[in-house]
Amino acid sequence: MSVNNEAFGKNFYGEDVELFTLTNAKGVKARIMTHGATVLSIETPDRNGRMADIVLGHDTAAEYVQATPYFGCAVGRFANRIKGGKFTVDGKEYKLAQNNGPNALHGGLRGFDKVVWAAELLKASNAVRMTYVSADGEEGFPGEVKTVVTYTLTDDLPPCVDPVSKLGFGRSQLFEQPAIGQYWEVQVVEPPEPAVGIPVS
Repeated sequence: MSVNNEAFGKNFYGEDVELFTLTNAKGVKARIMTHGATVLSIETPDRNGRMADIVLGHDTAAEYVQATPYFGCAVGRFANRIKGGKFTVDGKEYKLAQNNGPNALHGGLRGFDKVVWAAELLKASNAVRMTYVSADGEEGFPGEVKTVVTYTLTDDLPPCVDPVSKLGFGRSQLFEQPAIGQYWEVQVVEPPEPAVGIPVS
């Protein structure tokens, strides 16, 4: 097993991006970049032993902003659309960046998928840990959010993603929500109203 990192050029915004490659003893290889904590590729053998990339994606970090179908990335602060690009918490209305007509989609104009995450090699675990701190007011959202995603490649199991998000609204209501797999949910008292005709579950 091995984990390595290298420079991966610059993203659309001119920021440096790193690329991490996790490899296991069976030759499975996962490539993850710091731009958007994005899985670029997973090369794995098919039933006949032929290696193939099973992930859709682009060749450069810049392309992930220019054509953004959200391939392999961490999405946030909110995954889905928020109708009208606004919501209310404790009687206070928050207006968000609108990037899908009048709605806010997947965190706004520059959501978690379009920022560079801090990365830490975890060689003993054959993993890379990515961290992003979204400041209070970023894209219009209240409170600071610290999100940590750990990508691990073992010899026994398929690639594992372990995201944890710490959220705080003001100086109260801080909580931590671990996640299982790639899907997670943070409980809120009143979820934002979805855009008309778009399912939320």
